[in-house]
Amino acid sequence: MKLIIWLWNPGSEYAATRHNIGFLVLDELVHHFDGTNFLFNKKFSAEVATGMIGKTQVLYVKPQTFMNKSWISVKALASFYDIDSEDILVIHDDIDHAFGAIKLKFRGSHGGHNGLRDIIEKIGGQKFRRVKLGVGRPAQKHLVSDYVLGKMKDDEMKHRSDNTPKIIDQVEQWLKNVG
Repeated sequence: MKLIIWLWNPGSEYAATRHNIGFLVLDELVHHFDGTNFLFNKKFSAEVATGMIGKTQVLYVKPQTFMNKSWISVKALASFYDIDSEDILVIHDDIDHAFGAIKLKFRGSHGGHNGLRDIIEKIGGQKFRRVKLGVGRPAQKHLVSDYVLGKMKDDEMKHRSDNTPKIIDQVEQWLKNVG
């Protein structure tokens, strides 16, 4: 069993923000792979859908906590289903890559991303995979928070939508590499 989790912030005020870029493709990915509808599960503090990609059972997870508390869902699901950290894929925004860049990575530091920082600290390691979705970086460091929490522009939304097939491909590549 594999777990695919998107890091995001819930609430309408965060919809369509750069920080939530990974979350915006979740429904499209689940639909592409014929997954089930999402259902809220209080035990996991998340909405969870299930499906199969090839012969692999997959849990798709929408944490219902803020990004820096996503570890709650990751830890609860991984413990309940006995999922190794290497079978977890975290999809998140990344300011160190240009908008639209997509990078699959195994292990590594949090790179300043608070959601990743908390997952690494709370699940006890970096042995999980990530799909990093580039959102670019503002010119000045003190503007990072406002930038990632800012709404995407129309051209960014279109670019994000155009990148969905590439993200789906990254998920398929991950599954091929981990069995």
